[in-house]
Amino acid sequence: MANKKEILDVIIIGAGPAGTMTAKTILEENNNLKVLILEKRTNIGVPVACGGGISRKGLKDVNIQLPEECIENKIVSLRTYYPNRDVKWKYGQIIMPGFILHRDRFDKYIALLARKAGCKINKNEPMENIEKDGDLWVVKTKKGKYYTKIVVGADGPGSRVAELTKVVSKEAIKQWKDGYVVGLEYEVGGVATDKLNFYFDSELAPEGYIWVFPKSKTSAKIGIVAKGVTNLKGRIETFIQSNFSNPKIIENTTVSGTIPGYGWLEKTYGDGVIIVGDAAGQTNPVFYSGIRNSLMCAKFAGEAISNALLKDDFSEKTMSLYEDLWKGYKIKKGKGFAIADPSVIEIKKIIKERGNDTLEILGNMLDNKELSEIKFFKFKMAIKGILHIRNIKIKDIKTVFKAFYISKEYGW
Repeated sequence: MANKKEILDVIIIGAGPAGTMTAKTILEENNNLKVLILEKRTNIGVPVACGGGISRKGLKDVNIQLPEECIENKIVSLRTYYPNRDVKWKYGQIIMPGFILHRDRFDKYIALLARKAGCKINKNEPMENIEKDGDLWVVKTKKGKYYTKIVVGADGPGSRVAELTKVVSKEAIKQWKDGYVVGLEYEVGGVATDKLNFYFDSELAPEGYIWVFPKSKTSAKIGIVAKGVTNLKGRIETFIQSNFSNPKIIENTTVSGTIPGYGWLEKTYGDGVIIVGDAAGQTNPVFYSGIRNSLMCAKFAGEAISNALLKDDFSEKTMSLYEDLWKGYKIKKGKGFAIADPSVIEIKKIIKERGNDTLEILGNMLDNKELSEIKFFKFKMAIKGILHIRNIKIKDIKTVFKAFYISKEYGW
């Protein structure tokens, strides 16, 4: 029961990986702190609305040792396919070992780690309102009021925490929500693969793609994510029937969800407030994958909160360390490109305007090779790929290639 006599250090709204990883990080710094997670669901990790892919490197970056019971499949590589007028598809391959997760078990496992670190998790207790009371935040639920120094919004797409705490304006949130994409996934028998496969086709899946992930030796998870279309079911079934010889959609295996599609909130912190994970739009805008980025950004959130609690200073200026950390994080220990590089947003506009012409150029550049074999500024290949296509700018091809390069690191 909520009690005004008890002032908590941190309240986190949402027990997905972003929320529980934030709690774990804070309490591993200081297990004497009072950290509470409020979760609206009765069963953490359910319903599943995610393909469940994550790289070994992504887990290593946040020091997570994955137990076998969380692993549905082990992956060695992924392929990105692009439409081609001559051979139907061309692909690029990325060698990056990883896993397909049992996502419900994975969410429960990170929650278990948070509990072991000292976090309390109240399930079936949704947040109803948040308001200021002096220097504290008051979080209201049906069970009463909780008082806290810091509140964390890990409440998924359309974060009410971001809106109620006025981290960003209602107008900005509305504009951000307009960029959401929707996804639908089936389990399909008669399809075998040992890779993560992404099919980019702006006509079939506008501003998105179709994925084919291994489920078992004789079945796959096949899904679509797109924007501005209503008939996802018909589109994915068209793809399945035209690309596989004897597929069978397995009944009662459909999952669906909403994903932030155009990048992060313009601001992810405020006075005593941090927004993290899907709530902050920290999904990769190319692959729309969020597990790795959510875990990484949650780690940075925990570090920034620990710093604020140590200083006893929860001002906007102090909390801004969080955004400096996650937006400034770069591939290879400070070298290379940042997680928030503008190219991963700009690619959306380019493909929306140029469609499959741009995707075909990318396929011609990769030409069924491993991505690391392609030099980043190999413009001769780009020029060769656009001889028969007008109105494509070399700088746009550079941006597209850069975005895919970054997404191979942060995209899963």
